[in-house]
Amino acid sequence: MSSWMDRIPVRQTRIVLATLAIGAVGAVIAVVLHFPAAFLTGPLIAVTIAGFAGLELDVPVFLRHVSFVVIGMVMGSGVSPATLEAARQWPLSFIGLIFSVTLVMVTGWAMLARIWKLDNNSALLAATPGHLSYVFSLASETRSDTLAIGMIQSLRLLALTLLVPFTLAGMGLSSPDSTGSVDAMSLPWLLINALLAIAAGWLFLKARVPAAFLMAGLLIATLSHITGIAVGAVPQWLSVPCFVILGSLIGTRFSNVSWVAFRRSAGAAVAVTVSAFAISFACALAVAHVTGLDPKQVLLAYAPGGLETMAAIAVNMHIDPAYVASHHVFRLFILLALIPLFLKAPKPDERKGGAGSD
Repeated sequence: MSSWMDRIPVRQTRIVLATLAIGAVGAVIAVVLHFPAAFLTGPLIAVTIAGFAGLELDVPVFLRHVSFVVIGMVMGSGVSPATLEAARQWPLSFIGLIFSVTLVMVTGWAMLARIWKLDNNSALLAATPGHLSYVFSLASETRSDTLAIGMIQSLRLLALTLLVPFTLAGMGLSSPDSTGSVDAMSLPWLLINALLAIAAGWLFLKARVPAAFLMAGLLIATLSHITGIAVGAVPQWLSVPCFVILGSLIGTRFSNVSWVAFRRSAGAAVAVTVSAFAISFACALAVAHVTGLDPKQVLLAYAPGGLETMAAIAVNMHIDPAYVASHHVFRLFILLALIPLFLKAPKPDERKGGAGSD
């Protein structure tokens, strides 16, 4: 009869521990080198390099959910009545975001279809700036080139996670680290918030809400802080490991990726990413000029990266997380409306094709 130890997935546990150890080393190096958003960008770079080196890496689902809940709580604990007052300036910013997202998607779609010869649907889905779960479900339903879409989208996310904070820092737009001490949330209220957020995240997941656990953490912490029930920030002993987990998670996208697949999609990914970033950057600066909003928060809110990632960068760089998160959530609704307008239903005998397919 086997013991309980025989049932422990030792190999998988070693893979996870190795991933987190590499991410932690990357975070330490990034802090020493004064990288922007070091606890996110450091693990991302380290784990990505390890993945391309052929190591098998992974972050389990439960750790992803826990880290998203905590990062959402970090964001929500920074919301105050002053944030709601500032929201009066946001409507024009949302309108600008509609224009930016549409232009980013259509431009990338045209480049991938005409230059890289991807079929219509594959080009559209590969150029979509975010909402990856929705994109990949549509890719499967429309028999699109999932390999090309996956590689281009993964490279876009990786590039933007590094490009955005380094661009803000290079332009002198990143906020300095907070020098004043912020009281931490009391342990009982921290636990209550976390348990409520986990429960809400589970319900959101069942309802297929995008970024379910992040949104749950944000909602619960915002409500508890706006009402004054809870005060204080999420302590760093809890938040920092979760940022490291998120950075490591993004890096695992390239675990055991073949150089052939990488080279085949790299050019298209670079073109789409540079185009998307340039368009978003220009639109953000225009909106910041017209509205008088802080340029760095508009740039981060308009950056065509993932909701969880951009929200984490906002927290790491001390940029208004409520503004950034609200715009990235709104971007998901924009994409839900736009994508079906351009998708073409596949013919019954149509096979998956396009550049990059096997």
